[in-house]
Amino acid sequence: MSPDPGWKHQAIGTNCYDGIKSYFGKAKCKVFLAPLDVVLPIPSKRKNRAVVQPDVCVLCDLAKLDDHGIVGTPDLIVEILSPGNTKHDLDTKYELYQEASLPEYWIVNPMGRNVIVYTLINGEFSGSKLFTEGEKARSKHFKGLEVER
Repeated sequence: MSPDPGWKHQAIGTNCYDGIKSYFGKAKCKVFLAPLDVVLPIPSKRKNRAVVQPDVCVLCDLAKLDDHGIVGTPDLIVEILSPGNTKHDLDTKYELYQEASLPEYWIVNPMGRNVIVYTLINGEFSGSKLFTEGEKARSKHFKGLEVER
């Protein structure tokens, strides 16, 4: 097993969760904080699916919820890099999320003190500018959603 990412990772995840949750307020979309299984439809995989546990995710189609988690692609996923998971989040999960047609994928890099927002355009992710310390990361998928890094 990988080592626990630590309290800083958890604090950043909570900050993202709180900022995103306040944006949605009483809207039908639900915001979840890890751990929560997300079963993605991945046609290239042997079982046509992959299970991930993103740090934060947003789901607007609540019919995708079951007793164990989310079955289907959420609307937004936030992953927080830590020394033990950087390659996995930047490469493996990036490819999975793109293939699953995830509308938006945020990568928070605490070591680099930045956030990049990937938005799905014509089946491929397009990256935003790098949001650095003191700036708010902005969603393209959800107008007005901003979270302070």
